[in-house]
Amino acid sequence: MQKLWTICLSLMMGISFVASYPAALVEAPAMKTPDESLEAIKAKAFIDPLDQLVQSFPDDFNTCTQPQETAQPSSSEPDAPASEASSPDSSSQEAASSEPAESAESSGNPSEPAIPANSDNAIELSEFYIPEIPLSQELQAYTYQQCQEKQVSYELVLAMMYHESNYDPSAVRYYEDGSSDSGIMQINSINSQSLYELYGITDLQDPYENILAGVSIISGFVHQYGEHDGLMAYNMGVGGYQNAIANGTYTTTYAQNIMATKSEIEGLRQNA
Repeated sequence: MQKLWTICLSLMMGISFVASYPAALVEAPAMKTPDESLEAIKAKAFIDPLDQLVQSFPDDFNTCTQPQETAQPSSSEPDAPASEASSPDSSSQEAASSEPAESAESSGNPSEPAIPANSDNAIELSEFYIPEIPLSQELQAYTYQQCQEKQVSYELVLAMMYHESNYDPSAVRYYEDGSSDSGIMQINSINSQSLYELYGITDLQDPYENILAGVSIISGFVHQYGEHDGLMAYNMGVGGYQNAIANGTYTTTYAQNIMATKSEIEGLRQNA
């Protein structure tokens, strides 16, 4: 009898102990409802550490991971060409105002139409302008500037323009392989990708971008092979030039004609 009483007392104490426990510790976890995905269940209990890291970044973090635009000059330091554009001595700037400016702004290339006459980089009209050459003062100024920067003969480049396109910016020549030569200097489309990567050139029909491309290419060939052979490489491609030399061909009509025209243009400049 005493043993039975002891068992009953133990059961009563156990029931009272469980009843006094916090409800949260004995509640069973909620079951997944039929329309709740496993991913949703996980999302309630887990936050991706990468999300936490990204949320901790400053608001302008994306500007550090995406290509940034070129910073505009501050108001305290105005852009020199813009501030001098109204100068009465800069006649080429007035003519340049009628030239479309989209190509310079969209491509980011240094295709300024002309150099202001009273800027730090001033050049006299007589240094570059040849009236007999059917190119605007702006295009002649830009060509001269590029030739100076890349250390290639200005007269050589003008002679190339004559034989390549007769100074026609809209000239296009198509080939059976699907490629084409475009613009004043007849740049082949096969060079488009490398020209974009090196100089940001996107439109070979734009005369400024075409001149930048042509002067850059011929200057490289001239520095490597000299003027005459550089012209052969420009016209035939490096592979064609090397094959020609290997086969005993050391000159071409193209190179001879351009060198002759270069001499004529040099005479025009001397007599100006």
